[in-house]
Order: sequence, then C-alpha cells, then structure tokens
Amino acid sequence: MSSALDIDSTQRVLGLLDDEIDDAAFKAAIDELDASPELMDTLMTVQLVKDALKGTVCLDRKYSAGIMRFIANAEASAKAEEAV
Repeated sequence: MSSALDIDSTQRVLGLLDDEIDDAAFKAAIDELDASPELMDTLMTVQLVKDALKGTVCLDRKYSAGIMRFIANAEASAKAEEAV
C-alpha cells in the first residue's frame, strides 16, 4: 500500500467524524474500515483528541488530561524555539 493511499484511506475514515457526512462518504469510510480495520485505532485517537480539545469529558479523564498536557507542552516548546 502506498503512502498516498494510506493518507487517502485515513482521510476517508476520518470523514466519519464530520458533523455532516453524505451517504457516499459514509459508505466509502465504512469500506475503508472493512479493508483496513487498524484504521479504527486512528479514528478513535482522533475522536479522543477532538473531545479533549472541546473539553468533553470522556470515560478516561486522565487520557484527556494527558492529551491537553501534551498539547500545552508542545505549544510551549514551539514558542520557546521561535524566541531563540
């Protein structure tokens, strides 16, 4: 499988997280999940990150808090590197 195909497949699956998804996009995403079940991990990870960024409480609060700490640390590091 090529990198472009992986990216395209992932983008189709992540379309399931859109608030409005048409029937064709939904079917394409489900077909991708059927063909590559490992994409479910990507889908779940992105959903958890979206929930954390929105402040949505999820079943594992420590996971959301960890994501938020990671984002805050990454932003702080980026700002520190820009200042140099």
